[in-house]
Amino acid sequence: MGIIEQTKLDFNEYGYCLIPESFYKVYNRIVWSDKQASIKPFKDGERRRIRLFADACIIRKIEPEISFNKMLYNLVYRRKWFYDNSDNVLTNNILIEKAKSVLAMPLSDLDDIQPSKHGKFTTSKKYCYIHKLNRKSYAREI
Repeated sequence: MGIIEQTKLDFNEYGYCLIPESFYKVYNRIVWSDKQASIKPFKDGERRRIRLFADACIIRKIEPEISFNKMLYNLVYRRKWFYDNSDNVLTNNILIEKAKSVLAMPLSDLDDIQPSKHGKFTTSKKYCYIHKLNRKSYAREI
């Protein structure tokens, strides 16, 4: 299957890539405390169903030919990790409904979605690890 979180980036042989203007990334709310990142799930009252629909639209924008099963898999993954579903409002039926409605939409309806805010380039974690480089200092060199 595979989790879809952002537009696929192609790194060059020097371990960095220029980020295209049409870069899309699904929003994950992350908070930092004591230099540790943690996910802050969306809770009741934060329009979770609308956010899930928006996530599905961005996923479809990233991968226009996505199958129903892959879309549903991604929505279930997002519900598990990025949404507080302790009240069981985000049922499997709601996820199926969201997946079907987004896949039934014509791609032209998704043209209103704005690309994610991003920098001009990014460095590869793997390249920096192999070459024992600090990603921030390597980014300054670029």
